Amino acid sequence: MSATTNIITNQSGQIALTEEQLRAVLAGRPEDQIETLNRFRNHCVLRRFSYEKAGSLIRKKNGKPYSRDTIYFSLNGHTQAEVRLDSICEAVERYLSVAESPAPVGGFIRTRMAREIGTYLEQVREERMIGVVVGQNACGKTTALEQTERENDWLSVIRVPEGGHMTSLLQAMACRQGLGERRERQANFANLMMEFFGPEDLIAFDEYDEVFRARSIELGNKTQSYIRRIYDKRGCGIVIVVDPSGYRRLQTVGADSPLRKVASRLLWPLILPPYYPEDLRLYATANGLEPAPDREIDVQVGNARVKLNPHAIEGEICGSHIYGLRVWLGFLRRGAKKAKAAGREIGWADVMREYALARFMEDQAKQLAITVMTGGKSK
Repeated sequence: MSATTNIITNQSGQIALTEEQLRAVLAGRPEDQIETLNRFRNHCVLRRFSYEKAGSLIRKKNGKPYSRDTIYFSLNGHTQAEVRLDSICEAVERYLSVAESPAPVGGFIRTRMAREIGTYLEQVREERMIGVVVGQNACGKTTALEQTERENDWLSVIRVPEGGHMTSLLQAMACRQGLGERRERQANFANLMMEFFGPEDLIAFDEYDEVFRARSIELGNKTQSYIRRIYDKRGCGIVIVVDPSGYRRLQTVGADSPLRKVASRLLWPLILPPYYPEDLRLYATANGLEPAPDREIDVQVGNARVKLNPHAIEGEICGSHIYGLRVWLGFLRRGAKKAKAAGREIGWADVMREYALARFMEDQAKQLAITVMTGGKSK
């Protein structure tokens, strides 16, 4: 690089360009491009990013990252960057729209899965039908539902309590309306709860699979009949949220089952994959990482060194009905937290270390269980 490098980096190689310097070297460029690049400059300076790190985070339309030199030339008005400054600014805008998006609750990120769930809820409400969202455990269904509820007063998310008992469901509905615990005849209670909903509303029953786990068929049927009665009497849309096994139950019930009465008014289902690849890239970016590289990296775990492939492990964890997206995000958060505590940028080695530690603890627990079952003789 040129002799001006020491002006725009500090001794650690991190971007240190000021707004005045950037505006001086980009004088004459369109103001919207200057503003975009200045936002990116500020974003990188605050996070102590190097040019190489900055280039790894913004992506071309084909998904490939920009090089360190391209970012350097773009922020310093170099003529080599002129022909592609428009596309670079577009890539920066795409990145900043995610990295700087507000996180209303718990670091919520508006992923493709969240958008599709939100769109489906609006369609069910508009059609005033009964919808069904199908997705494996820990894929982000509940998070998206709760965020949509926070943003729309027409949506009420009711989590079906364990066992699917109607009394417990009514208590959950009362708590959702701020009524607290109620003690009265179930028939009166049920009628009271229905009064809170009308044709403009939508109720989403999360964990609907619990009605299939009721202590008896009669108890489960009673809950399902009540949900159908809300739909019939109040005219509001209803969404039931199930895992794949619950959806199979919906498809195989007998003609005289209360569940069939629910299923007979179903809109087309929204069947979700375990994850969307673009969502995983968003989560990585939000934690200061480039998308998971498809190559093995060395990771130090205790006294041992192991080689792990972040891309392969990401797919394995997120695609698992046992672990799922929630577990993967836990690795990302813990890796980011420990890197921050150590005063350095997070890298994929930090995430892989958290994964390796979790697997080690899981293996230890399994070994302990085997030892206990075999009377102290480990295998």
